[in-house]
Amino acid sequence: VAFESVISKFSVTPKLNEHLTSDEITIAKQICDESGFLPLLFGNSKEQQDKITKYLNHIINDLKYEHKPLMQELNTALLYEMFIEGFINVTICDLMAYAVIACHLNQLSDEEKEQYCNVMRWADHIQNLKCVKPIAKEMKIWFSLPVEQFDLNTKGKGKKEKGGDHRP
Repeated sequence: VAFESVISKFSVTPKLNEHLTSDEITIAKQICDESGFLPLLFGNSKEQQDKITKYLNHIINDLKYEHKPLMQELNTALLYEMFIEGFINVTICDLMAYAVIACHLNQLSDEEKEQYCNVMRWADHIQNLKCVKPIAKEMKIWFSLPVEQFDLNTKGKGKKEKGGDHRP
């Protein structure tokens, strides 16, 4: 995806500094515009842009950047979707939501990670994007997925008990 080069193309320019306000959505939109990825990250149509803006307002104003309610909401929303809002590519919604929850993912137990399995699948995909991966590692927000051990003797009928490999 062309999006993966967004971080490398972005640099703060005098034009960007002129437009910065305290409004997070305006800032995000300007960053996307300066990087050349506004249509990709903020949608191609007025309908998509409205949907994205509404979701960003929800994260900022309704959830107040709280990670637990966002994770619960995302886990449901991502049940049948690859990305937030059901678009076919990453949008600023995905990046903003990831930024809100990323530092909390390593603090989850394996059981909690399994409880939020849809969020974990999505967040693992986001953290592995070429432009996000080095930042996630540098900021120490890289997380690992739980390692499930399956008993190969059950032919897919269940998880193996923790405590080692008991195959003959």
